[in-house]
Amino acid sequence: MKTFLKIAALLLIAPLLILPLASCRLFPSLFGKSRETSGEEAQKYLYLAVGIDDAAENTDVMFTVGYDAEANRIYAVQLPRDTFFRSGSFQNKLNQFFAARRKSGRSRKEALADLAHALERLFGIHFNGCFALDTEAFAATVDAVGGVDIRLDEPKTLYLAGEKLELAAGESHLDGRQAEMFVRSRKGYAHGDLDRLDTQKIFLSAFLDRVRKGFSLPEMISAVKILLSEAVTDLELSDVVPFLTLYKNKLPSAKTEFYTLPGKPLLSPTHLSYYVIERDPAAKAAKQYMFASSEFDPDRKLKNQSYPGFAEVYGDER
Repeated sequence: MKTFLKIAALLLIAPLLILPLASCRLFPSLFGKSRETSGEEAQKYLYLAVGIDDAAENTDVMFTVGYDAEANRIYAVQLPRDTFFRSGSFQNKLNQFFAARRKSGRSRKEALADLAHALERLFGIHFNGCFALDTEAFAATVDAVGGVDIRLDEPKTLYLAGEKLELAAGESHLDGRQAEMFVRSRKGYAHGDLDRLDTQKIFLSAFLDRVRKGFSLPEMISAVKILLSEAVTDLELSDVVPFLTLYKNKLPSAKTEFYTLPGKPLLSPTHLSYYVIERDPAAKAAKQYMFASSEFDPDRKLKNQSYPGFAEVYGDER
């Protein structure tokens, strides 16, 4: 029995509902190739999950989700949106790469494949597949499964697109729109985007609890219908339904760990917010949680020698 992945924030739900296909080699590659492995490596799978901002088409939520079948363990690694990435985009931020490819004339599917290839090169990894949702599809999917219950240690007041969401300490039930505000809002946090990354982990944990408490088959099929109609993927509903029972039986026993790619927040000379990757700790994380098999950032695209302090955080002597 093989993989059952989970994903957080705007995307997580997608692989959560369709990943059983990976075990039967029915997951179509967005890159025009399949990954053939053997031995120990064949027991490990890695997926890219992307949440797309409707307005600018920035990928404001990015996760890699790895599954070690032998250990029955899942690793969800957040890639901060403000990560410095020398790609030629407007501000050289990781979340702008997809949008820049779209502006160059690439389709959403092509731009997603380009992003996946870029991340493979950066981290020395290989994706078995990828999945992208926009915010409208995310909200609709949360509604389709009956919402999500979260628990907070202290009250939060969040803002998004002119709307305000007040959450009391303790347990709250979120519908689709509220869940979208919960994972996307950057206002109302003392440390901005870094605090939002922690909020996304809270949402993912809550969603997994919802799954473990029991998805009915109609709920899963309803969610999958929405996902497949809105997402960047080649899957069809007829491919998915036969495997939902396997998914339901396997997921409760899998252990899940959440990580953020190691780095530090810094400001540019013009006061733009960036997240600067720490090379050595990030390379270790990529190997352990993303199953990296090649050199980390061989082209040094995560290194900025122009802004004060950036190269020191990256920590590479080259």
